[in-house]
Amino acid sequence: IDDDGILTEDLGMRMAEIPLEPDYARSLVASEAFGCAEEVSEIFGMVQSSTMLISASTSRERRLFEAVRQPYAVAEGDLLTYLNMFRAYKSNGYSSSWCSSKRFNGKGFKQARRIAHNL
Repeated sequence: IDDDGILTEDLGMRMAEIPLEPDYARSLVASEAFGCAEEVSEIFGMVQSSTMLISASTSRERRLFEAVRQPYAVAEGDLLTYLNMFRAYKSNGYSSSWCSSKRFNGKGFKQARRIAHNL
């Protein structure tokens, strides 16, 4: 948005077409210049689906989930952890049985995949 409150023709118009919060849309547009738009799309797919990623209704199940998630966790934070989880899902053929074996919610991962594809 320029000083007059009008969408800028290049960046603003592109961001307006992306169904994400403005900060995320800006990051996605910028990621194209760095050659990592696919990865950023996958991360945002996971972020948008984050409440659906686990099948844990009790504290015991939650602890089990955290133990299974641990191999994907990195010190750089949750966003790269999400990317690692999505890559593992992808490398396992987007398998719902793989999700179940990891105590991940297959529907949440399927939604993340759909969102990433649409971005």
